Amino acid sequence: MPIICGIFEAVREFMTSASLLVLVDAPFLLLFLLVIFIIGGKLVIVPIITCIFGNCGFFLRFSLCWLNALMKSMKESSQRQGLAVEAVEGIETLKSQQCD
Repeated sequence: MPIICGIFEAVREFMTSASLLVLVDAPFLLLFLLVIFIIGGKLVIVPIITCIFGNCGFFLRFSLCWLNALMKSMKESSQRQGLAVEAVEGIETLKSQQCD
């Protein structure tokens, strides 16, 4: 049962993620650019450049936040792992001293 729940959880996360939104919106972006090209010709370059610079700015702005969150997560994971190792060592110590 846990495997099935994990699969459903992965599907749910994908369906609610931003990647699905990008997949759904991409054809409409291309259609929008095609309409601009038909109407304005070379003016289609303006929204293309705007999208490129907008995405670069977005990624630069939030990359530091993402990096800080990643480092914090790694630190917490390391602390949990250290606690687990200490607990196992403590159990082995108690067993070696026959305190069980």
